[in-house]
Amino acid sequence: MALYGSDTFSLVSRGNAIQVSGTGVSEDYFRVLGVRALRGRVISGQDFRGQADPVAVISHSLWVNSFAADPDLVGRAVKLGERHYTVVGVLPPQIMPVVAQLGGRVRFSRGEHIWVAMNPVPNRLSNFVYGVLARVAAGRETAEASQQMELVARRLEVEFPESNRGLGVRVVPLLDEAVGVTRRPLLILLGAVGLVLLIACVNVVNLTLVRADARSREVAVRVSLGAKRRTLIRQFVVEGCLLSLMGAALGLLLALGMIQLLPLLAPQEVPRLNEATVDFRVAGVTLLAALLAGLVFGLFPALKASRIDLQSQLREGRELLGGGVPTLRRFLLIGEVALAVVLVTGSMLLIKSFGRILDIDVGFAPESEVLTLDLIHHPQRYPDLDQLIGFYERLFAELRGLPGVESVAASYDPPLQTNWIGAFRIEDEPPPPPHLSWTAHFRTVTDGYFETLNIPLVSGRLFRAGDATDSRPGAVVINQSFAAAFFPDKEPLGRRLNIYTTQWLWGDAIPRTFQIVGVVKDVRFTGIQSTPVPAYYIPFRQTPQHQMTVLVKTRSAADTLIGAIRARLNEIDPEQPLAATSTVSRDLAGAVSQPRFSMTIFSGFALAALLLALVGLWGLVSEIVRRSYHEIGIRMAIGADATRIFRWTIRKSLGPVLIGVPVGMAGAAAGARMLRSILYETSPLDPTVFAAVPLTLLALAALCCSLPALRAARTDPASVLRSE
Repeated sequence: MALYGSDTFSLVSRGNAIQVSGTGVSEDYFRVLGVRALRGRVISGQDFRGQADPVAVISHSLWVNSFAADPDLVGRAVKLGERHYTVVGVLPPQIMPVVAQLGGRVRFSRGEHIWVAMNPVPNRLSNFVYGVLARVAAGRETAEASQQMELVARRLEVEFPESNRGLGVRVVPLLDEAVGVTRRPLLILLGAVGLVLLIACVNVVNLTLVRADARSREVAVRVSLGAKRRTLIRQFVVEGCLLSLMGAALGLLLALGMIQLLPLLAPQEVPRLNEATVDFRVAGVTLLAALLAGLVFGLFPALKASRIDLQSQLREGRELLGGGVPTLRRFLLIGEVALAVVLVTGSMLLIKSFGRILDIDVGFAPESEVLTLDLIHHPQRYPDLDQLIGFYERLFAELRGLPGVESVAASYDPPLQTNWIGAFRIEDEPPPPPHLSWTAHFRTVTDGYFETLNIPLVSGRLFRAGDATDSRPGAVVINQSFAAAFFPDKEPLGRRLNIYTTQWLWGDAIPRTFQIVGVVKDVRFTGIQSTPVPAYYIPFRQTPQHQMTVLVKTRSAADTLIGAIRARLNEIDPEQPLAATSTVSRDLAGAVSQPRFSMTIFSGFALAALLLALVGLWGLVSEIVRRSYHEIGIRMAIGADATRIFRWTIRKSLGPVLIGVPVGMAGAAAGARMLRSILYETSPLDPTVFAAVPLTLLALAALCCSLPALRAARTDPASVLRSE
């Protein structure tokens, strides 16, 4: 087993200070993961013995970007924050850092990273977020390990009842954590790919059957000259496989270009997406699928051609009435239409769900673009309370002087994120039961935070300059969910909360009691699709943090200010880097990237399926007109007008569609339940979608049939009769 915890480091590289995410690990961390270094070695037991010097292992991207892939870096010391660490190894490029989160979940980080040796100090008085990795013994199952860890949890509960009462252990395979969020959407998209391939195969089968009919006299001549049945079958199968391999080669060429767009479309939650490429495995699977498809749609016309009636094909003349399209071809088109209906219905459900997500009120709506800048200070660099507050006051003054800047504020977390849940007590209220506690999401913010993000004030007031460090009691603003949860029938304004946030760092220099001065609208910072949760805000001066997100509201393009902001920051503190930069609009787009990705890709497959089905229908109608050429001429010769011929052709053509649409709707109703987990406020059996899809497809099918039907209606009966 191995323990790990997240950290951040300020690294000075090439004369510039940069912020790098990091992980503190126990001695067996890399052994549990089975990770070996690309250069040097990984952190091991020797780095935890006695007075061992601090060591670090760096990611491949950090080695390349910040150290120019220096081959002599291993063994040298680098300054991380206020300490020097010896770099002992560089990891391979495919290694993704594991980040522990509240609730026991695991997130995989991207980009530059550092791992350092960590000796955790047991402390039951403060909050820490650690993760644990374990390698299950050979021959043992995860369920058995889970049972054993649950026994450990029960013993800890008995030994430490105050801190461990009601706490358990989640044992989950790391693979499930890596792909858990994206597994179902990707499997659904894989199913959509299979349906599109099946529709394409059905389409090609139909077309090759038409081609086989056109070559029937050629086949009859070859048979009469002694051609064997297996020779004919081999010819058609080889032709089908060549056709499918040519399509696969073209598809691979298109994939090489399209795969460059995937990182732009896909959400951050898809692990190792940047490593996706068209390698020999992808090419091999594609070619194998193409061969199987070619075998399938080459076998049908081959069997049909090998069973040809030699006498009827060699007989002079032709039948007056060509008859209808063979039953097999109609059944294939019915299946093609049904599969297209399934995909189009799923696509419409995802589009409607995405529209509902875009309509979500996130709780804030800045009137101008807001740039977000993450700052993380090392506590040893800013150990003094007034020094830390003074840094931000000077920074805000400098940023407000930049051209185009409307306002500047800061908060502990970005607007759409939260990672701190704080406990509190309500004065003049009986405490909760011993096994429970009052908790809510906590956020420290500066003056102007609510105004910068345009978060509406419901009642009371917002923070002001008078809410200083020496104010007693402190000021606290709560959201609507907090008021509803803890003051359902009472007025919250004026009530006092006992809150212990960073008193362990600042002691009595900051307040312990805070008075509710305002109530603001709920902000969905636990997830754009999540239900608003209770939260409270405390002024930055009354609970300073070493990690803050600066918000710069600007009238100009936000990204154009980053250079000027870096310059101002460098003047104040040359060794203080920007951890990350973004914009609120970009973060909002990222929050909906998962549903947008599923909707976009699935809709693309649905559009391809619909086009293939319409092409198949076009081919069927054209075949009906061709086979009925003589019948149409005779009908018109004995008095049928163009309008009747047009309606007659449409009626014969839409038969497979009228059967395929309801069959597809039944399949869509059964398959749509698989989409339930990725739909938002949209029923898998949404009546609007299930009414619009068949009507739309019938209208498109009628339009597709109209042009061949018009051609049939313009048939010259005299030319038909002369040809006989």
